[in-house]
Amino acid sequence: MCQQVSQVIWIYPPSYAGQVKLLMAEHSMNDDWIVQSVSAQVFRQYPELKGIHPDVHWTQNGETKRCSLIFQTTVKTATGKNLHRRIKVVTNADGKIQKISSSR
Repeated sequence: MCQQVSQVIWIYPPSYAGQVKLLMAEHSMNDDWIVQSVSAQVFRQYPELKGIHPDVHWTQNGETKRCSLIFQTTVKTATGKNLHRRIKVVTNADGKIQKISSSR
């Protein structure tokens, strides 16, 4: 048996070149990519947060766009008490971490 596979090739005229780059840049820096990338870095630093899905908040102040990811969990201490952990990560629009703060 044979399967027929079709491939779509998009060809843009030169006047669209800037718009295509803009669309590609927006697509490559989408929210999911930033959340996954930052989460991986946070999980390396705070292993007890692994598997926690953060609350994501976007803010924009003039030209500056930032993303805040808030991870919350409860861990047991050595004495058996519950400790509520909250980690807040602030990134820029490119997904680079600007600040990490934790509360206990």
